Amino acid sequence: MSLRFEPADKDDLNQLTETCIASFNDFNLRHRGDPGGPPGYDSVDYQLERFGNVPYLKILMDEAIIGGIILYPKEQRHMMLGRIWIHPDYRNMGVGSKAITYIEKAYPSKKWSLETPTYAEENHHFYEKFGYIRKGMVPDCPEPLYIYEKTTDVKLVS
Repeated sequence: MSLRFEPADKDDLNQLTETCIASFNDFNLRHRGDPGGPPGYDSVDYQLERFGNVPYLKILMDEAIIGGIILYPKEQRHMMLGRIWIHPDYRNMGVGSKAITYIEKAYPSKKWSLETPTYAEENHHFYEKFGYIRKGMVPDCPEPLYIYEKTTDVKLVS
């Protein structure tokens, strides 16, 4: 099987939304007992708002879209992993690990950050495996989220 990461096209947004819904509903059913996800996870309009404004990648296995990645450039040397999802049928196959490795090489940055629910222990272990460190909690958020950060020794040209 061939795994690729490519910029998303507008034609991909329905499939990306479908994989996002499947991913987050599955995750939340397993961890909280009910479906759901972050704001806009189930909305094509949400996907469309991000499309073209920030790096938005589709994850392809052979020719099928199996997930997506949305990145947010914060400052010149700071990138935020805004959202990453993988369809449940493709979990535990190393796709997430390859995705993190890919984005960190494709978008070199001195600092990476992300937010993840406090109850998502498998996410905590996953990100910590890649050198992310829990730095605190997102203030004034209706759902408790941890903030994770990673600094790198990437040398960027100013």
